Amino acid sequence: MTALIFPVGHYLGPHYRPDTAAPAGHRLRLGPSLRWLVTEPELLAWTLAHGLGELADEEEQWTRAAVTDHAGWLAETDVAEAIGGLLERRLLVEVDPEQTEAAEGFARGHRLRALMLALGADPEDPEAVLLGTAGSPQVALSERGHAFWQAGQHSPCLWEACQLVAKSGSDTGTDPGELLPEFLGELHGLLGAGTAYLDIVEGEGEGQHAGVEIY
Repeated sequence: MTALIFPVGHYLGPHYRPDTAAPAGHRLRLGPSLRWLVTEPELLAWTLAHGLGELADEEEQWTRAAVTDHAGWLAETDVAEAIGGLLERRLLVEVDPEQTEAAEGFARGHRLRALMLALGADPEDPEAVLLGTAGSPQVALSERGHAFWQAGQHSPCLWEACQLVAKSGSDTGTDPGELLPEFLGELHGLLGAGTAYLDIVEGEGEGQHAGVEIY
């Protein structure tokens, strides 16, 4: 399998200087720290790395090439250089679910933080669960997607979320390593729909997540 690409951090909005009309950059929260997206190609690449939510082709793997292609199609922008820089700064991460050791390292170093609340079963689809917030559109997740989303909120990292899923329901007794590729496969659906964001595990390589000063 080709390496999937994921965005890390929570978008906090643009940052303006008093003497300029255009944003000087865009702020991200990463663990306890602020990081910055300085250029528009960086913002576009980081945003597209979430996936396309309901617009996504279920058969398409969301890779570096997919992000680059969609940036060209949707915005006529070359983001190849921006992707390289964001990968170096760990604001984007690539992981191949079939590379067991690397995938587990990614899962131990990152966690899922919720941006929505579980609202119960979807009255139009008994096999789906609704997520949302007051006044916002609701997102329907499959039971499987909801299981991973819920486990992510109760776990300090993605790996322990897999361990939690492995202790429940039909997955009881399953090796967490067998669930991890499936979890990674569900992530873009969760991120692209805005249900959660990926964060670093605090204390795990925080010094490697270099920021860019724009003041």
